[in-house]
Amino acid sequence: MNKLDISIYYNTIAPSYNYLYREEQLKKYRISLNRSLINLDEIVNIVDIGIGTSLLPKYLEEELKIKDLYVIGLDISIELIKRSLKPKHILIDYILADGEELPLRNSKIDLITLYTVIHHFNKPLRFIERLLNMRVRNLIISFLGFDMHKIYGFVSERFRKMHDKIYHIEYRIYSKREYILILTLNQ
Repeated sequence: MNKLDISIYYNTIAPSYNYLYREEQLKKYRISLNRSLINLDEIVNIVDIGIGTSLLPKYLEEELKIKDLYVIGLDISIELIKRSLKPKHILIDYILADGEELPLRNSKIDLITLYTVIHHFNKPLRFIERLLNMRVRNLIISFLGFDMHKIYGFVSERFRKMHDKIYHIEYRIYSKREYILILTLNQ
């Protein structure tokens, strides 16, 4: 599917997005946003690629009681952004953009998340390499479908050799079709 088709698809399903995907996304957050894996108390800024209706910031505020957080949320769908849930204590700046063309450079980012997004990218391996070279403190990517084994092998072999001293790598199985990669910068 090309990027225009993806945008049209998500704009079309936007009114029912939370009904269709909310519970599934919440399960992924519970698996990956674990205080034993990531020091959530030190996170002050997040880039959420594929923010959708802001389910992640809402979860962080309501379930994990995290406040005073700054989130940059990117999404390719204007209709999803329009339907975003508004947390009370988390500031969100929305950017209508293709997440693969991340409009950020080397900066101090505490956490970048990509929940069920990267399978839409044309060059996911190049994108992951770019994120790792940015030295992001924490990175969470959920992989869906056919890309799973290709990306798993890429990260496990190539980047484990290059970045093992820099990043701690964790994998969490979400389902037979999806798993979650969690990278944390070693201190």
